[in-house]
Amino acid sequence: MNVQMRDDLKQRRLNLQRAGNRAAAQEAHLGDELDAMNREQLRQLFDAAFARLAEFEWGLQVRRGKISMPQRAALLEALNKQEAIA
Repeated sequence: MNVQMRDDLKQRRLNLQRAGNRAAAQEAHLGDELDAMNREQLRQLFDAAFARLAEFEWGLQVRRGKISMPQRAALLEALNKQEAIA
């Protein structure tokens, strides 16, 4: 009886270790997916912030007379094309 109980306990311990290993692997995989999603969201936020900053800067350049409205429009169009590609 003691041998049977010992073998059962060993088997349970082994099963728990396997389940723990599977859970750890799943957790690592989910962590990697979350990191990738966070990187993508940050990239999108930085791209949007850069676009707004560029648009604002080009508006200032127009007001200061350093570039014309058609030049600003061309710059914005190029920026929009670049965003569409990304």
